[in-house]
Amino acid sequence: MQNKRDQLQAHGFVITRLISAILRADPDQPERPMRRTATGGLIGLGLSLLMLLIYGLLGFTRGGGDNSWQTANSIIVEKETGTRYVFLDGTLRPALNYASARLAAGGAEAQIRTVSAASLKGVPHGRAIGISGAPDQLPASGTLRRGAWLVCLNAGATATEPDTVIAVDAGWAAVDLPDDQAALVVDGASQRYLIYRGQRLAIKNNTVLLALGYGSASPSRVPGSWLNAFEAGPELSVPEVPGRGRKGPVVGARKTRIGQVLQASVPGAAAEYYLVLADGLLPITPTVARLVVTDPGTAKAYPGAVAEPIPVSAAAVVSAARSATLLPVAGLPDTPPKLATGLSGGRSWCARMTFDAGRGPTVTLSTVDSATVTGVTTGATDSRVADMVQVPPGSGVLVAGQAAPGVPSGTTYLITDLGIRYPLPSAEVVAALGYEGVATVPVPTTVLAMLPSGPSLDPEAARTEQIDTGGSSPG
Repeated sequence: MQNKRDQLQAHGFVITRLISAILRADPDQPERPMRRTATGGLIGLGLSLLMLLIYGLLGFTRGGGDNSWQTANSIIVEKETGTRYVFLDGTLRPALNYASARLAAGGAEAQIRTVSAASLKGVPHGRAIGISGAPDQLPASGTLRRGAWLVCLNAGATATEPDTVIAVDAGWAAVDLPDDQAALVVDGASQRYLIYRGQRLAIKNNTVLLALGYGSASPSRVPGSWLNAFEAGPELSVPEVPGRGRKGPVVGARKTRIGQVLQASVPGAAAEYYLVLADGLLPITPTVARLVVTDPGTAKAYPGAVAEPIPVSAAAVVSAARSATLLPVAGLPDTPPKLATGLSGGRSWCARMTFDAGRGPTVTLSTVDSATVTGVTTGATDSRVADMVQVPPGSGVLVAGQAAPGVPSGTTYLITDLGIRYPLPSAEVVAALGYEGVATVPVPTTVLAMLPSGPSLDPEAARTEQIDTGGSSPG
């Protein structure tokens, strides 16, 4: 009995005889139909594949022949070594860095082309060109930052003086101090300051400390570069009172002396203070009142008595003449602010800065977790420059220097993620680097001076030939 295999063989035999009868008119032909055709096709296919393999290997090992990169706006990267070239005047010129290559190759029109060494063989090579110290990586326009800056103290730096660290929109969690708090600090020259509402107020002497209630407080030591983040405010000193100790005007039924401080109280309201001057009474703040009565020179106005505010009635003050004298006390705190604790408890002092072209910077005294205060070391020897800078990797900032609020300096800078500021001499250079139409961040020149400065990114300098001191020539 036949099985399926026998049936399949019989079917194949019948089909073979049928094809042979159609193609050769002989169903009993001993050779299989189309055997030569199939064999020839397989041989041809094999030879074709072999030739493709041979030519592919030759192209991979020998290369060459491609000259599409020979344009003025090409940045050529040699495939085997990574060496970067610019094709200028028919000559391959090695570029010191990417910024130089981009500027030399036409800026925004530049195109990076990877080329084999064989394709570069035979092309004249020249000396290296470029700007020494220019960045080798440029942040993309979409990565540029516009957020707040922090100028912080690295509390764990040294026992004598902490480092200054600038963080550019780094995302550190800063906690602002309340407006009624301040920090008492001292710089390397033993000059003491009160940091209050975005300003640094120089403290002239110990009398001021006693008057404000800070006589027993220990100031935190800070570097001068950190202090520069705060605008210089008025000096905290005792105002000069001309004619102190002489007879003053009669207030109510009370005789007074120039330099005395009067205190008028109204139920339900804060006490008001007045300084007695030759031409009348001058309203003063509680801070100025304390400065005046604490000054040893005020004893002339209180012969045989303790210098302190003298209570008078509100009616007597209202009927007294007002002085037209102006004292240099504008900008001082109305009342002595509370001192916040400084570099302890794992917190570090910071100046948090936001920028506005019209109003200028807004500076707030803040603290951050000390563990986050770190950055790229600048290695600067200039005391005005920060010790470390933190810019998020791969990003940067496009800034415009401001000499004063609303007054641009005319200089645009690119700050890279290494914390270096590079001057951009013109709007054309800004566009050449890919930042056309990007809004700049207005930053005071005093703050920019805290960042290390790099060379100006000038296209002419980018095409300048560098002298090879080693005596060898590229190529």
